[in-house]
Amino acid sequence: MRPLGLTAGTRAVDYAGPVGAMTEAISTGCWTGRMVAIKETPVTYCDRRPSCVVVGRALACTTLALSVAMLSACYFSKEDPSYVFYTCVGGLKHVFGLLAFDAVQLARHTSWFGTPHHGIEGGFIPCPVAYSAFQTPTLVDVNVSVKLGMERCGVQCDMNSECEAFRYSVSDRRCVVLHNYNDTSGVSRDYQLCRKKVLRKFTRKEAPLLMVDEYLEQTGAEIPVGGNISVYALGSSSLLWMTWLDQLHLMLRRLGYTLPMVPPLAQGGQLYPTEVIGCDDTKYFEHLQTTRYGRIGWSSWDFSHEGWEGCQNGYRMIEGHRIKCQHGAGCAFSREPVFASNIAEDAARSNITLIATWFNDDQQWSSHYKCFNGQKHSQHQLGTVTINCLLRTVRSIHAKNPTTWVVIMGKYPQTFHHITYKYLRLLNTRIRSVVETEPRTLFVDYYMPNQDEGDFFQEAHSGHPNCRGSRIMAHAVLKRLYEERVLSRGLRITSLDKKRLLNASCDTMNAGECHSSGLCWVDPTDRKCKIYSPGSKHLHTVCKGTICEGPGPHVLTVVPRR
Repeated sequence: MRPLGLTAGTRAVDYAGPVGAMTEAISTGCWTGRMVAIKETPVTYCDRRPSCVVVGRALACTTLALSVAMLSACYFSKEDPSYVFYTCVGGLKHVFGLLAFDAVQLARHTSWFGTPHHGIEGGFIPCPVAYSAFQTPTLVDVNVSVKLGMERCGVQCDMNSECEAFRYSVSDRRCVVLHNYNDTSGVSRDYQLCRKKVLRKFTRKEAPLLMVDEYLEQTGAEIPVGGNISVYALGSSSLLWMTWLDQLHLMLRRLGYTLPMVPPLAQGGQLYPTEVIGCDDTKYFEHLQTTRYGRIGWSSWDFSHEGWEGCQNGYRMIEGHRIKCQHGAGCAFSREPVFASNIAEDAARSNITLIATWFNDDQQWSSHYKCFNGQKHSQHQLGTVTINCLLRTVRSIHAKNPTTWVVIMGKYPQTFHHITYKYLRLLNTRIRSVVETEPRTLFVDYYMPNQDEGDFFQEAHSGHPNCRGSRIMAHAVLKRLYEERVLSRGLRITSLDKKRLLNASCDTMNAGECHSSGLCWVDPTDRKCKIYSPGSKHLHTVCKGTICEGPGPHVLTVVPRR
């Protein structure tokens, strides 16, 4: 342990005798832990006790008196001058070098009467969102570098499970991370105090906040730890027959974010899936409300236009291709018009809108291309239509709210043995290269293991990923949002490549490796990495009918039983 005031790289010297013993006692009694340096902001891990403040002030005064007495003794000494010189210098080094330094550090950072001193220009920097400020008032306009310094200090506290608060000095650029802090007396003069909030309150039946080794943190991201994330999803059967969206909600919640419901007031929508298989963690996420507008069998063009605008003789032209003006598989079902502007109005109320509307676009062969009046189309031609419709959807949302992040999900394989063929890899890459030219638009790609590599697809809803596959998709979203600095705190994921996804050595994995495996999960009951099952073979009904819908124009919200 380094004494307070010695930064990383400073050499600490041990001294024998009463002076050295006193210094050691003070150091271990008042400051526990260790001190390290991080980028731009020195960080000290410690436990500040009120008794240290008193000792520090006393030492500051007694050290001055001892130094004067020693200099006087040296001056009147009759010994050899060279001997006296070296003896006095050594003595001063003992007294002043060890006692005075820590004493002055303790004293100067604390007002003599325990009253807090304004940190900068008569006010204080706002604490990070996940922390509450002890001093007021807080400033509105703060230098960016100063703000980042405060955020970095918060990250250091977050990454330490024993940290309850931190102090940050603008003048010293020093961060003091406090362990077991339970007293606010003697607040440091140039240091601001920020105390960690309880981000969420979980019942015993809920999955708790993730542990420190399960997440990563960064500064300068858009949504801070403890901030609000409103999620809205738009798509086909993956929103109603799979659990990836609900698993995503659960993980965001366990990362410490608050997820207020997006009211689907314009177009309407559902708050839950309809029929899904049971997962190992179903009890933790099935009751969570996540707004979605999902339609089974629909394609991207069913969501992207203003009703039947542009239809002539039952067809409309998209990128030179005639597509039937009717919804559903084979364009053979609902004739009710759906307005992209209404969908955009609902999506615009969210921070993040997830889009999975195009998963059926390349499956037109299954209906003998009835949407295209029986004319066969190549995968490249269908991809052109997909891009057109996705861009329409993205732009309509951003026309309502340009700050909403639009996240387009990559497509999983709906092929023989669920093999990811070259055409699908190229299609995902092609769509990503176009849609990500739009502002605040991301494309989430991932690898979904095939039938020969493991059990990742359902039996209940053929062609749809099971609990394991849904988990891969949810983790891919979290990973991308963190990498793009949308999230300040993200899930610790080593990688989502094939090798790590298929690693089944759960009992030997650390948290990051466990979250990266498609076959393992960290069981919140005992915090151990275990095998994550593919889920039940049979589906169960979560919620059906208007009672499952959000507070749209004609329905009320009714929460299903857990």
